[in-house]
Amino acid sequence: MTNGPIQPPDPPSESCKLQFDYAWKWFSYHADQRVKMFNFMLVVFGFFTAAIVNAVVGHQQPWFTAIVSFIGAGVAGIFVGLDSRNERLLRFAEEVLTHLEENCIFGKGIEIKDRKRQDIRFGILSRQSSEDENYSWYRWRKMTRHRVLLRLVGVLMCVSYLAAGVWILKHPQ
Repeated sequence: MTNGPIQPPDPPSESCKLQFDYAWKWFSYHADQRVKMFNFMLVVFGFFTAAIVNAVVGHQQPWFTAIVSFIGAGVAGIFVGLDSRNERLLRFAEEVLTHLEENCIFGKGIEIKDRKRQDIRFGILSRQSSEDENYSWYRWRKMTRHRVLLRLVGVLMCVSYLAAGVWILKHPQ
């Protein structure tokens, strides 16, 4: 444990630098893609919701409105699948970046003091991993992560569109 600037055991090799650059670009690309996809998903859900509401208000045929609802549910399912894929690709990069943090950048098992003067792991992903293992409330905290919330929004929209389609078919106006 140290309190001052920490140098890795050896300066990073060119190979480590290339590995880090590659892993970071991979992570950055897929993280950015994931956020853009979520924003696009919200816009698409807005269009489907507006189409369903307009169809109901405009007294369209119930089968037409139900089909629009079921298509919205299918699109929501596709978004959930795409998010799962992106999250998996992000984990690949996180694993490599964690390894590089410990072996090329910060060093393994090194701790520093945080703002509250408590000992913490030196490295971002390795610190996250350490804290996730040490907190008993982690399971509840885990529910606030992107990998849970982004997918939850998609699943809720899928279920909502399915329920709307079934309700429209069972209660035609």
